[in-house]
Amino acid sequence: MKKKYYIVILLLFCGVLIAFGIKANSFKFPKAVKAEIEEAWLFAYEREIDLDYREYYGTYSGAVVFFGEGQTDGFWRISVAGVEFKWTSGANITVYKEGRFYSLEKAYEEGLLTEGNIKSISRRHERNKAKHGYDGYDF
Repeated sequence: MKKKYYIVILLLFCGVLIAFGIKANSFKFPKAVKAEIEEAWLFAYEREIDLDYREYYGTYSGAVVFFGEGQTDGFWRISVAGVEFKWTSGANITVYKEGRFYSLEKAYEEGLLTEGNIKSISRRHERNKAKHGYDGYDF
């Protein structure tokens, strides 16, 4: 009987470790995708991008979404699929898929992102208000 309890406790402990491992790594650019985006950015904009200074928001049906910091001299507010996004001026949410870059709005309009994806991205974005420089601002 004790052996069964130990097995159950061991399985629960392993599950917790796996969950924390997934949580810790779930919002880092996958290495292959990171290299692909950096190469495509250089080709498209003739300048390098350092994705270490961009925040990976996830991959949705092959569309990679990331946020880049900007200047803090103003704020932007956009609405996509009825969801409001706010950030400092100069910053943006970029979507990358198959060698092309899109604004969040354009990616949604072209069907690269669903309404559910937009809501998920919004939750990720809202959790990082202080990091993005607009926590406590009412605009």
